[in-house]
Amino acid sequence: MKTYFLLLFLFLPFLILGQSDEECARLLDKPLAFDMDTKEWDQELFLEDAALLLQCYFDSLDQAILSDKAFFNFLILLSARDWDHHPTNLDMLEYFQKVQRSKDFRDQRAGMEGPKTFGNTISDTLDWEQDKLLIGGFQPSDALLDSIYVLAVEYQGQGKTYGELIDMYRLKVDARPKPIDPFDLIDGNTQVFAYEEGLKKAREENKPLLIYFSGYAVINCLKMEDQVLSDLELQEYLLAHYVCLKLDVDDRTDLEPAFRTPGIRRVGQRNAELQKRFQPGSLPYFVILAPDETTLGQTGYTLDLEAFMGFLESGVDMD
Repeated sequence: MKTYFLLLFLFLPFLILGQSDEECARLLDKPLAFDMDTKEWDQELFLEDAALLLQCYFDSLDQAILSDKAFFNFLILLSARDWDHHPTNLDMLEYFQKVQRSKDFRDQRAGMEGPKTFGNTISDTLDWEQDKLLIGGFQPSDALLDSIYVLAVEYQGQGKTYGELIDMYRLKVDARPKPIDPFDLIDGNTQVFAYEEGLKKAREENKPLLIYFSGYAVINCLKMEDQVLSDLELQEYLLAHYVCLKLDVDDRTDLEPAFRTPGIRRVGQRNAELQKRFQPGSLPYFVILAPDETTLGQTGYTLDLEAFMGFLESGVDMD
C-alpha cells in the first residue's frame, strides 16, 4: 500500500536540523495546512509542521509514541470538530500534551524504556530468566523471545548485547521473501487507463476484478489499509482469487494530450469519473466486477476484517 505519508512522518524528525526556541515559538502561531470547508489537508506541509512540532517540544521516545495513534486521532478530531477558529500548530501541541499526560501514554513510555535497558545488557543464557524482566511493560511474542534466546546460545561468551542479537534477528527477518501486495501488481495511476489493463488481466486469468477507489490523504483509506488490507491471510486470498486494481481519485498527475478527454486532464479525474458509475464521492470504495464487467458487489469503509472477507468471498461465489 502507498503509505508514504506515514514513512515521511516517521523520518522527518531525523532529517530536519534542530530548531531554535524562537523558531519553535513562531511555529505555534502558524495555521495548519487544512481546508476547513473541504476537510482536506496539504499532506507535505502538514507533516513537515507536525514533525517540527514534535522535535521542538518532545524527546525521541515521546515522538515515537505520538507519531503513531495520537497523530491519527488528531487528524480525525481535526475533521470532525466544529472549530470556532482556523486550527494552528498550538492546537496540535495542546492535543499532544493532553495525550502525554494520560496514563496510557505513561505506561507505553515505561514499556519503551524497558527494552532500551534490555538492549544494552550483555547477553548471557545463565541470566536469561532474570534478563527478560528488564523488558518491562513491553511484551514481545514468545516466538521473538525464543529467537533471541537461540542467538544468545550461539553467541554465548562473545560479549554481544541483546540489542545486537535483536539486530541480527531483524536482518534475518528482512532477508525473508516479502509478501506481495495484490494492489501493487498493476499500477493504477498511469497514462494508459489502468482499468482497461485490469479488465484484460481478469479475462486472461478468468478471475473477478476488485477495484479499490482510494485517495492519498483520505484518513479512512489509510486506516483501512493499515488495519484490514494489510492482513496477510486477506492478501493471500486476493492473490489467489482476484485481479486487484487501486485507483486514486486525487492523483494530480497531468495526462498527456493523447490521453485527455473533455473535462479530464488528470489521472485522478479519470479515476473519479469511473467511480461515478458506482458510488461517486465515497472513499474508500470497493467494486467487484466479473470479466464481462457485470457488477458482483460493492462496499465502502469498514474496519471489520471478517465482514470485508465475507464481501470478497461473496464476489468469488457469484462469479
